[in-house]
Amino acid sequence: MSAPRSPLRRDPDRDESPLRHVVLIGMGCVALAAGALFGPKLAVELARLVRSGPFGVQTVSVVGAQHVTAQRVVAATGLQRGTPLLDVDPAEVALRVADLPQVDAARALRLPPGRVVVGVRERVARGLVAGAGGASFLVCAGGVPFAPAGPGPHLDLPLLVTPGHAVTGEAEPGLTEAVTVVEVVTAAGFAVAEVRISGSEGEWDASVRLVGLAAEVALGRKAERGAALERLVKLVTHRPEWVAGATSIDVRFAGRGILRSDQPAETRDQRTLPKGTPDATATRGYEPSSKRPAAG
Repeated sequence: MSAPRSPLRRDPDRDESPLRHVVLIGMGCVALAAGALFGPKLAVELARLVRSGPFGVQTVSVVGAQHVTAQRVVAATGLQRGTPLLDVDPAEVALRVADLPQVDAARALRLPPGRVVVGVRERVARGLVAGAGGASFLVCAGGVPFAPAGPGPHLDLPLLVTPGHAVTGEAEPGLTEAVTVVEVVTAAGFAVAEVRISGSEGEWDASVRLVGLAAEVALGRKAERGAALERLVKLVTHRPEWVAGATSIDVRFAGRGILRSDQPAETRDQRTLPKGTPDATATRGYEPSSKRPAAG
């Protein structure tokens, strides 16, 4: 029974001289050429030479990792010290590394005589989702919860609420939709505190809470959201005091925005928009949420 191979070194520790590496590589190339010229027996012997110790995996270098540790990437490669470099399949190594929840994509490269370089592109957090037991997880642009959310700057990310069940490392359609809403609303100039997705795939309905506003804003379905955001921008621009006092804002309907507030009826006045204000912000005024159900 052969002895187990020793663990790989995580980073290059080049204790051999560069000249020796050049000589070994040159020997391998010459040997392969000689095998082609002088017959299969020599070719077999030369292949054995190339698969010997000097051409076995000695180190794995990791490039691009910031949050996932290099040790974890090396472990994910599945490589063992001394594995013949010719037996290493870079595509297979990259697939293993890409299975890590924190990794979005990976590539691997063999460098004779005994080095493998692995480059990783990590997932970027776009939001937070609540998991089992009250724990929160970071969610990437693809709707994948990929890592626990500990203390740090990512606490400023919006909370994503969907009908689905979040599983670490697996894309969830509702989360994918929620991240898309975050990107669209952010592009319109708003800071998003929360996105709430309801309905089912293909029929998603979205509402958001914006930083600095108490109101929940109904944006509707995907096809409606561009126009809905235009109405919201105009409403905030022309009637910021209405927006500030609202507990809900509905901008799903063409030609108007509907605002509701818990403000008592006797303190409410009849509000009209100034002349020249686009019809998209023809808000009908406040309606107490305790008196009537939400429109739509």
